[in-house]
Amino acid sequence: MVAVSHVMGPDASDRSFRTWRQFAEVRSREAGPRYWHLLVIGVLPAFQGQGIGSALMSPVLAQADRDDLPCFVETVQPRNQPLYARHGFRLVHDHVDDESRLRLMSFVRPPHS
Repeated sequence: MVAVSHVMGPDASDRSFRTWRQFAEVRSREAGPRYWHLLVIGVLPAFQGQGIGSALMSPVLAQADRDDLPCFVETVQPRNQPLYARHGFRLVHDHVDDESRLRLMSFVRPPHS
């Protein structure tokens, strides 16, 4: 197994781990002990706006609803906010990291009955 720092380089690896730690702190504070987490979804720019992102999220959101659990998602891309809002996510944390200058946005979606 190749170490993340070897692939990304030590500086990028440190930034990445620091970002994930910050997201995890927000999740634990905002979503409670049990939740579903949309870890990574992505659609190539040429295919965005065609419902693919919604289709990728749909099975996880349906399972979160069946489990009566909130769902959590994070992004560093402000342009993703409308997509998440359409699916019932609300912004719970919006912070620009001092070191990386990345905008860290965390969203939670309560379960729907």
